[in-house]
Amino acid sequence: MRIARVTFGDFLYVLMIGLIFLVPHQIPAGFSLALLVLALSRGIGLIRLAAEARLLARGKKTTVHVIREFALSTIACLGLIIVAASILAGDKNAPVLLVLVVAALLASASWSELTAKERWGRQD
Repeated sequence: MRIARVTFGDFLYVLMIGLIFLVPHQIPAGFSLALLVLALSRGIGLIRLAAEARLLARGKKTTVHVIREFALSTIACLGLIIVAASILAGDKNAPVLLVLVVAALLASASWSELTAKERWGRQD
């Protein structure tokens, strides 16, 4: 269930980034604030899920396994914070970096599916 939450969360994260771009006549401060709020909310959710995963593992998983499970989502979160700060600082080319953030999120969602198949031996 946790893997499904992370995967679905990553897809919703991509959707929310796209919706932020659809708001007309945005000023850079409002745009970067929206991206920052999105990144911080996702980051808090990832921290909560990682802590839950570590507690539920009780020795079955090492910290490295938990980090690997959440690595790409966390990198995307940090990337979004960097993009938001760059936009706020006046860098007009910073939104181009969102391509990397979205790519990391989609890769994370694919990796989560792969992890689920490996774990339960599913052959979908």
